[in-house]
Amino acid sequence: LLDRFATDVRVITQPCPGLVELIETGDLNSPALHSLLQGYIEPLLSAGCDTIILGCTHYPFLRGAISYVMGEGVTLVSSDDETAGDVYRQLVRGDLLASPDATASYVYEATGASTDDFTALANRLMGREVRDVQLVQTGVITLPENAFE
Repeated sequence: LLDRFATDVRVITQPCPGLVELIETGDLNSPALHSLLQGYIEPLLSAGCDTIILGCTHYPFLRGAISYVMGEGVTLVSSDDETAGDVYRQLVRGDLLASPDATASYVYEATGASTDDFTALANRLMGREVRDVQLVQTGVITLPENAFE
């Protein structure tokens, strides 16, 4: 599929075991984290990588540390920004944007055994009080037919 659009693109994957666990303990900027990131990013840079795409929902919390380790001259694509842009486009297309005078409300959904762990982590990472957490069960996700248009 990729070579149908860009024959000169090379994709390199880099598993990053241990990063999620560090993030979930609140470690976003320690020497141990930087060392781990260096070990994951250095091979990408040595291979001539010019763009790094964060492929995990946890990784945007490391945007600053990743940017520091990868240095200048490399583009960082973050899933949170890309998802927000896609959601906005869908809302505009469907004329679903809230009115300017609407009051915001936040509802969080979490997977797992309880909402307590999610709430504690979200409060630590997001810098605001997270309430109204609903536990959801995951399974097979069916995407709409036009999800990628």
